[in-house]
Amino acid sequence: VATLYATLITTLLVRPGWRWFYIAAVTTPRDTVALFAYIRVLLFIKRHERKNLNIGDIFEANVARQPDKLAIVSESQQWTFRQVNEHSNRVANVFHSHGYKKGDVVGLLLENRAEFVATWIGLSKIGVITPLINTNLRGASLQHSITVGQCTALIYGASFRSAVMDIAKDLPAHVGLYQFNDESNQEVVASEGLSQGLAQQLNGLLETAAKDKVAAGASRADHHDKLVYIYTSGTTGLPKAAVITHSRYFFIAAGIHYTLGFKDQDVFYTPLPLYHTAGGVMSMGQALLFGSTVVIRKKFSASGYFSDCARFQCTTNNEKIFLDDSKGIDILGNIIEASDLTPNSTLYGDLHNMGHILIAYSHDPTNKHLEYAGVMGDASTAMRDPIFYKWHAFIDNMFQEHKRLLSPYEKQELCFPDVCVESIQVESQGQVNKLTTFWQESDVDMSRGIDFVPRGHVLARFTHLQHHAFSYTIKVENSSEATRYGYVRIFLAPKLDDRNAPMLLEQQRLMMVELDKFVVTMPPGSHTITRNSTESSITIPFERTFRNLDKLDELQNFLCGCGWPQHMLIPKGRPEGLRFELFVMVSNYEEDKVEQTAADCGCSIAASYCGLRDSLYPDRRSMGFPFDRKPRRGSKMLENFLTPNMRAVDLIITHEGRTEKLRDLPARS
Repeated sequence: VATLYATLITTLLVRPGWRWFYIAAVTTPRDTVALFAYIRVLLFIKRHERKNLNIGDIFEANVARQPDKLAIVSESQQWTFRQVNEHSNRVANVFHSHGYKKGDVVGLLLENRAEFVATWIGLSKIGVITPLINTNLRGASLQHSITVGQCTALIYGASFRSAVMDIAKDLPAHVGLYQFNDESNQEVVASEGLSQGLAQQLNGLLETAAKDKVAAGASRADHHDKLVYIYTSGTTGLPKAAVITHSRYFFIAAGIHYTLGFKDQDVFYTPLPLYHTAGGVMSMGQALLFGSTVVIRKKFSASGYFSDCARFQCTTNNEKIFLDDSKGIDILGNIIEASDLTPNSTLYGDLHNMGHILIAYSHDPTNKHLEYAGVMGDASTAMRDPIFYKWHAFIDNMFQEHKRLLSPYEKQELCFPDVCVESIQVESQGQVNKLTTFWQESDVDMSRGIDFVPRGHVLARFTHLQHHAFSYTIKVENSSEATRYGYVRIFLAPKLDDRNAPMLLEQQRLMMVELDKFVVTMPPGSHTITRNSTESSITIPFERTFRNLDKLDELQNFLCGCGWPQHMLIPKGRPEGLRFELFVMVSNYEEDKVEQTAADCGCSIAASYCGLRDSLYPDRRSMGFPFDRKPRRGSKMLENFLTPNMRAVDLIITHEGRTEKLRDLPARS
């Protein structure tokens, strides 16, 4: 049987004609899902086509079914389906009374807000077409968008008054202007344009219009009539209008709904502009056609993205996923790093890695010139580009935003009962609490992994930062009668800020760098812990940093090269000395340890930095604990944050401008 199976697989892979059957078999599950989704979309559209229903009809059915459910939510608004419908009816009745009818075109220039959606729905109820105009356009591009759509009127927000007044005199005489004032400028009535008689104040007209239903005798749109115009960005010329009919809106919104398995009770979040397809059709269509709730934002904010999702309880696959204190950071990491554990890879994508690719091909984004990727496209060279640090600061800020939402650690969470750190001392070259850095020359074999035959080995000499080795001496008191096991955590951070004033803990904690983490046994009574800097749990020695790729074990275990270089463990310092604070905490190892079977990882000397291969991270606490969250109330400075099992000491790092040189290499003949 095994032989027959192997023969069949070989035939499928070797014979070109059979490969297509193999591909078809592999992709059948995916294609089956897509086929059923497509069938459901077609049935959905055909059902409404037979009844000649438009977007307004379906929306009103959802209003009747759930009038008090939230339809559109933003930072400052919470509109139910009833409120959206009432506003849309007011709009329809105002423009019907002003003589607008089926086939007329009324442009809409408004920021993301509930009235944006309610306005174009109201216009669609009387058959009026609404060009959704890009709010970033000004001057000729804005004028073009109005005229190319053959607008007979324009509704604009008060925020865009200046932009509209700049082109008002150049617009066709028949174009009527209607200004909408939001809650921040409701009192601004006699503004430019209004006072000159160029525009009408829409708010006052809406207040007096009927809200329960559209007036009898108003025209009505059919299923295949035009609904809105959505414009291209205009980056390669003036904006061009794409026609979206009622039936096309049905198809786009229903297509993504059934393909991705959305549910009516889902809560969607879209910070995208509502004048584009993704925000205005794909996202908002879930509310209008399927009765879901859609959360919008006036302007996209990377730092506020996840906090908004948590605040408004947005869902994925109809399952609310809370970024809690224990697993939240892991879930967020799986999303941003796009691991196999991400809750929804289609929705969240691969932000971190795709950012690298986007930047790496920014010089040839369409591959027109067949250029190679820039240094950001390769992990081994990415750090050479200054934008690497900007991009990683952006990614790191997302995690920091999540951490800011978590509750600060309280004293009882940080304390280790019966354990007290009495003192810390750092010794180096006979100096106490003083470290010295300098420059050092080293040779690295450039022929590792590269064939330089017949020349043989090629050495490169470079100068790098180095420091004298040092040791920690930590005195701990165990006042209990039992042996305790502790997790020693050592951090370093600047003492002063850029104004030479003592740094606040909220700022200082973000600059805390972990130097070491290790387990100790503490018998009852006083106990002295000694630890050398070369034993650090985050660093690897020079030989591993510039590892020999010719060795088989190095090729098989690439993780061995992961770790911070030992010679870069501490900052450079200054010639006159730079003040730092060294922080030591002894936490309860019984609470912090991770129960797992010990595995031979090949190398684990930098486990705090890289974790363990094919194993759980060897610490139940979050990376950066206890500085990964905001300090508790009253902990303005580090000294206020300390508990008995913690201690901090001032440390001076001095840089000597000298270089330890190597002897000259013999010249090759």
